Amino acid sequence: MKFLLAFIFLAPQFVLSATWVTGDFKIELVKDSRGDWVTKGCETTCAIDESAKSYMKDHAITSEELSGGKHPGSVLCKKISGKIIYLRFENVEEAFCQLEKETVSLSRLSLSII
Repeated sequence: MKFLLAFIFLAPQFVLSATWVTGDFKIELVKDSRGDWVTKGCETTCAIDESAKSYMKDHAITSEELSGGKHPGSVLCKKISGKIIYLRFENVEEAFCQLEKETVSLSRLSLSII
């Protein structure tokens, strides 16, 4: 019984494609090679990644911009004119950056800062 409960709890981690929702909005996301959720076609790289890398070539995210515990990915998302959205899949809720028709997890976007 304990094994079954553990499997049910961990099952979302093993899913490679899922419909995420917030209210009436639904979006199909897939996992990239790191395990971050992204829109199909962004598994390796896409325009949102390129926008982030391009921004970071000429700018830096300052410690003042990160004050109050802001997620670096959310700060970068705003800098590239993206929109922060919160989506839910089963018992998991996560924040994403959406720019035009592309959506990537904030953790994926924050990789552009390093």
